[in-house]
Amino acid sequence: ISTDSEGLLHQVFDQSSAGFQIIDRNWKYVFVNPSVIKQGKSSENELLGRTMMEAYPGIENTSLFIQLKKSMDEKAVVRMDNHFIYPDGTKGWFKLFIHPWSDGIMIFSFDITQHKYNEIDLNFKIEELETLVETDELKQKVAEIKKMLADINKPETAIL
Repeated sequence: ISTDSEGLLHQVFDQSSAGFQIIDRNWKYVFVNPSVIKQGKSSENELLGRTMMEAYPGIENTSLFIQLKKSMDEKAVVRMDNHFIYPDGTKGWFKLFIHPWSDGIMIFSFDITQHKYNEIDLNFKIEELETLVETDELKQKVAEIKKMLADINKPETAIL
């Protein structure tokens, strides 16, 4: 990669709302863009040159880490939603795309927290509606809405 191309790539990743991070085979952060720092409520210094285990103690015991390891070891592309609880107790949801590369893995992350809260709220409202439904026709409409919601949330039709 030329110096100009490298500069362009940094500019693209730095301005992207998507998080982008590169983890090497020793689980060290090699690159993080500003969106990863914002999503993780951390700083560049807290991540770069440190292992994931140093930055996030206990991560090796999570379902997320199982998927990261799968991508690293099996050279598998992994897509998943990750529910993250911050040290301050707040929560976030992220859609992750984990891609292997010759020296580790790359992770693209999209903050879907508001989408998840909207989904929870909509499901609650549907449940409330179901308790009010008396006719078969209305019950059928509620069932159609639930199916549409399930279809929208399938990975192949989800809009990030």
